[in-house]
Amino acid sequence: MHDDYTDDGRAIAQILDGWALPWTIRGDRRAYNDLAGALKQLDAPFGQFGLDTLNADTSAVESDSASDSTYTGMDAQLQACDEAGAPLVAQIQGVLQRAETGEQPVNPCEARRLVKQADQLIQEASQLAGDSTPPASTVCS
Repeated sequence: MHDDYTDDGRAIAQILDGWALPWTIRGDRRAYNDLAGALKQLDAPFGQFGLDTLNADTSAVESDSASDSTYTGMDAQLQACDEAGAPLVAQIQGVLQRAETGEQPVNPCEARRLVKQADQLIQEASQLAGDSTPPASTVCS
């Protein structure tokens, strides 16, 4: 019997003994941990992505620009970041969950690619947090 929901968490492989982990994580524990760390920074409320988008939103609210143009522009940017992040988060969660259930090992090449994408999105959100006005073009892609 299997449930039909996606877990909202992960195995903390850093603190578990190797024998306690499924073979699908033991095979490349570093790839699993790197991917799990990227997920945490991208999806956790106090991860870097969450903090940067919160800072960008707060600055936009405080801007008090004419007709709220700064706020609406930054809101559009943040929406683009959320839309870019959601499928990436789902993809990372899927890889981690398949490894945790012993279904499929983490592919190190795929893990590096996903970590790179997460890092790029986090960097883009960080750029928004540092801007006092929204950029003319969409930052998060």
